[in-house]
Amino acid sequence: MEKSEQLTNEPVSRLILRLSMPAIFSLLCNSINMAIDRVFISKGVGTLALSAVTVAFGLYLIMQACSQLISAGASSTAAIQLGKGNQEKAEKIVGNAFILSFLLAILLSAIGLLCLDPLLKLYGADSENIMYAHDYAGVMFAGAICFVLSQSMNSIVRGMGYAKRSLINFLSSIVINLILDAIFVLVFKWGVKGAAFATVIGNCVCAVLAIQFLCLQSVWREYCCCSLWSYLNLIYAGLYAHDWTGARNTADCWIQLWLAALPSRERNFTKSVQICNYILRVYVSDF
Repeated sequence: MEKSEQLTNEPVSRLILRLSMPAIFSLLCNSINMAIDRVFISKGVGTLALSAVTVAFGLYLIMQACSQLISAGASSTAAIQLGKGNQEKAEKIVGNAFILSFLLAILLSAIGLLCLDPLLKLYGADSENIMYAHDYAGVMFAGAICFVLSQSMNSIVRGMGYAKRSLINFLSSIVINLILDAIFVLVFKWGVKGAAFATVIGNCVCAVLAIQFLCLQSVWREYCCCSLWSYLNLIYAGLYAHDWTGARNTADCWIQLWLAALPSRERNFTKSVQICNYILRVYVSDF
């Protein structure tokens, strides 16, 4: 039976039981990753470094809250559109969520790395553990894109009714984090940085698995992958020729594309993507 037919025909009580339990365990996985880091840091580095990770946990919660800012709304809205049978609007929502998550992650990384020391002191870091906290939180903010995408994309997967697949993705990140923590902290002696790298890599794998699953389920990759690639090509061409016209034309094309993606607009979104990509390719060819 197809997933849409299951959500339509099965009793609500059975659906709640079958979908809620994997969703609950998926949310618990976020805290498990931090707990794993603490275990290995306490064994491989010491209690002082463990206190630094506790300080950095507040910044971890900030990233989690920002990722939920997009994922909670996108997953529920996409689920509503799928329930109505409007797959085209659901794909637009998923594509918009991906781009917004990507941009939000870059913004978080920039702000976090620039204001890292004041933020750590605000959360209680002192002269003894701020060095460890700086190392751990710095790597976490540098890899914010992996964390934000893993949260937002897996929330959408869960909202589509694939709660077990979302749980598998999160469990994969836990297993990878567990293995890499043992290697980086106990074997390579990388300390708190090794634990942070292990968490970032685990989240990266989780994000890749979620994006790969969504690409197999819909054609939204035409929007968020092909258009983004053309955008990057145009920026490169404009900078290479020392001509800011490329950046301005890119912004104009993408403004029209986002307007076409708004639900209130009665436009052919796929055709808008094709037109925008055609304009980008013609402009790039001039270089």
